[in-house]
Formats: sequence, structure tokens, C-alpha cells
Amino acid sequence: MEKKTCVFLACNENYAFALANVIIGLRRYNEDLITNIVVYHDITEETRGKISRLWEDKIIFIEYTHEDFLRDLGGDIGKVPLTSRFGERFVYAKFHIFELLEKYDCAVWLDCDTLVVDRIKDFLCLDEIDFKCDCGGRIDGATKYLEAKGLLNTNKPIMKPVGGVLSFSKQCLNKTYCGVSGINLTQQCFKILKELYKYECLIYPTTSDEIPFGILTYLYDFKVQNKKGFYNTLPQSSRNSKIIHTMGKTKFWESPFSYVAFSEWAINHKIWKNISGDERQFSLRSLNFGSMDTPDKVYLFLIYYHLFCPLLPLLQDFITNNAQYKLYLKLPIKDRYLDIYSKRFQGDIFYRFALNLDGGGNAELKSKCEIQIVCKEKGKLRYFANEVQRRLDETYTPKDNRSNGEIIVYYFTKNIEIDYSDLILEFKGLVEQTCWIVEDLQ
Repeated sequence: MEKKTCVFLACNENYAFALANVIIGLRRYNEDLITNIVVYHDITEETRGKISRLWEDKIIFIEYTHEDFLRDLGGDIGKVPLTSRFGERFVYAKFHIFELLEKYDCAVWLDCDTLVVDRIKDFLCLDEIDFKCDCGGRIDGATKYLEAKGLLNTNKPIMKPVGGVLSFSKQCLNKTYCGVSGINLTQQCFKILKELYKYECLIYPTTSDEIPFGILTYLYDFKVQNKKGFYNTLPQSSRNSKIIHTMGKTKFWESPFSYVAFSEWAINHKIWKNISGDERQFSLRSLNFGSMDTPDKVYLFLIYYHLFCPLLPLLQDFITNNAQYKLYLKLPIKDRYLDIYSKRFQGDIFYRFALNLDGGGNAELKSKCEIQIVCKEKGKLRYFANEVQRRLDETYTPKDNRSNGEIIVYYFTKNIEIDYSDLILEFKGLVEQTCWIVEDLQ
């Protein structure tokens, strides 16, 4: 008989776009592995209809209300705080995974801020393993709970899963504790949750949805397999990942780093937009070096850094060995510009390297670089232009930038092939010819 697997998620209307993203990734890589996707929700009928189109006849929606959550807690929340974290109750909906095992041989829980990037066959508990997860994090809270309940055995290991990506086998339902079987493990999780707050066991409240699974593993001797490094990986540790989890401030729709590094999430979102008509615009956090929210900006940032990188140590050596000019780099690199200032200058006068990328598809190999001296000091523009042009060698071309017909920037520039030794020699000559001229302008 073919074994059945479900993937379990939960969210409200606000995160429907993220839910859709996970479903798209699951289908792309695992269409033959998944029997159903079960979603505990507070999502409108219209949005549910659009999500269902992502994978016809596979997705089962089960409404999970605040009243349902209160019933799960026995009608009394005790000291459990009701916060806005992931829509309040939905972070604890994962405890219902054991109820799904009544129907399925394996149930996988995924947070909606995950990205599926590969097949997950090895994560399914369809073998002798009861529980597969990313085993990690501190066990202080679980230890305090077991001590408070008089259940701690110092010879028995304690584990705590990281709660975003979990896989359980139907075998968990056959486990016994003190000779008793058939215990409702979902109810046990909610009971443990309340007691974690009652006995003040939580050093980190964000682990309140994780520790109950560790306690059950301890009490019922679940056979666990640690899938750390492959499942539930953070962006910075995702080299071998099959499911990436953007916890905290690393959300794909908030962090510019996550958004551009994992373009598959953006591709999934485009698929969702085409189906749903969702026109939301994400407000990615700003960066210290400008915006990076489109592929072209990422490409340009990387290629500018690639081309400037060999120049930086040569520039630093020149600056160090020619201290009389009092030069210093102005970092970070902004777009195609690398600016060098001098403490001998007053006002907005500086040297600049400006990259000109080859437009014929050879930007990495055949681009050029302009070497410039630039003046943005409004009251000195004309004098700067006259003095520098009079004394600088004629291979430099004078140019200006204007606003409403008025000159706002004046500069002299020379465009040469990128040979880093030649660039430094040319820069040396420019500094020697102009540093004292500019000093006369002060």
C-alpha cells in the first residue's frame, strides 16, 4: 500500500502570499511525494480559491479560529501571552501535526517564511525514524520544565528542535510512556505550553512552540535524526540547503539580502502574482550602499566590486607611500564610483575612479575606467575649471553637470583601459599635477 505524506502549514490572510510561495516550491520539486497540503487558516474564500489553483485537488484548508485555540488550551490561556507573532495562534497550530498522523504516514510542518529549493524525500519519516528536524539551540527551558515536573533523568539526553521545519512519522502515535499508550500528543503539546509559562521555564519565549516537541521526544523516546545543514537552514548557512528558513529579520520580503540572494523566492512570487493579481509592493529595508531590489542592481553591484577589488590594495599602497598628499578612500563604493579625498582640500573637491562597462557583453573583460578630479564646491567651480585646465595635461577632458542650466559639478576626466598598474600610474600623475593647484583654491 502506498504511503501517504502531507505537508502542514498555517497562516492568516496577511501571509497568504508567503503560503503560496511555499506551495509553489513544494510542487516544483516534490509533486510525486506529497499526498496533500493541509493549511490551518484565517484566509478569505477568494484567496483560498486562488491558492487552490496552485495545485488542484491537493490543498485542504481547515479554519483555525481564536476560539479553537482557546479550546486547545483547555478554555484558559493561563500565562500564555497572546502576541502578534505570526498571527498569534498560528505559531502553535503546528501541535496539531499529530492529529494529521491519524490519516497520513508522515506529516511535515513548514513555517511560511521558508523556501523549498530541492527534493525533500530524505526528510520524510517513512523509515524507522520517528522525528526528523534541525536539532539545535539551548535546552535550558526544557531542562527547567523537566526539573519542575520531577521528570529529569540526568543520564538521558535532552533535545530541542528548531521549529520551522519538522517531520514526524505515524509511528509516534504508537509510543508509550510509563506503559500507557494512545495519549493525545497534540493535547500534550498544549498542556506543556501552558506549563512552560506556569513554571517560568522559558528563558527565550520564542522557543515556546519548539520545546514541547523536545519534551515529547524525551518522554516517549522518539528516534530522532538531525537534519541540520540541509533543512531549516538560515540564509548564511544555506550552501547545501533543501529548505531555507528566513527567521526574524531575514524574511525574503523584508531583507534585501535574502530577497536578492534567493531569487527563486521572487520567481515564485511572480507566479503567485500572475495567478492572484496580488499587486503588493514589498518595502525592503534600506542598505548602507543604496538599494538592491532588482536583478540589474545586484549585477551592477557585483561587477563594480569585481572590477574595483584589485585596485583597492594598490590605491592603499599609494596613499600610504605618499603621505604628503593626505589622501584617503571614501567608502563604501557607490555605484560605479570610487572616490578619494585629501585632507589638504577644503570643501567638496576630490579624485574619482568611474567605471564604464563595456556594452557589447564583455563587461568583465573589456570595460574602461575614467580617472577624474571633481569639484562640487559651488563658489569655486569657475576658478577650479580655469586653474586646472590651464595646468593639467591636455589628455584630460573638461566636463560639467548642470541643473536647470546652471553648472553644479565641474570635472576633468580621462578614460583608459583597465590595467590596474596603469591606473595607479595615471592617478599618481593626476595627483602630482593637481594637488597643489587645488590647494591654492582654498
